[in-house]
Amino acid sequence: MVICKATIVIIILQQDKLKKHCPTGVYPDRAARTRELGVRLALGADSGDILWLVLRYGLSIGLAGVVLGAAGAMIVRQFLTRLLDGVSESDPLPLVGAAVLLLLVIAAASAIPARRAMRIDPVQALRSE
Repeated sequence: MVICKATIVIIILQQDKLKKHCPTGVYPDRAARTRELGVRLALGADSGDILWLVLRYGLSIGLAGVVLGAAGAMIVRQFLTRLLDGVSESDPLPLVGAAVLLLLVIAAASAIPARRAMRIDPVQALRSE
């Protein structure tokens, strides 16, 4: 139980440091991104292009997280095998299943801002600048 409490404290402290260094989060400023997408739409970008642009951005960040998480899981796989009954060290199914599930969740979470970005009015986006 000491490991769990220490892990929670470390996560909370790291989140605080991350907020100090990166106050807007992972995604760029919404106003700047709206202007950029408005310019793209005004120059003739298709709404499918905008959808793919926003989805690709979210999925690239998510894929990097999944790859780093999988690498970390491979490092601590012996500890994980003791926690999960019936799973051997060489069984890739849980790792692949978790990665696929996470990528599906990331795609669904990226689809919401992507659909919103498709509906940007180029005139309003350029006027706000």
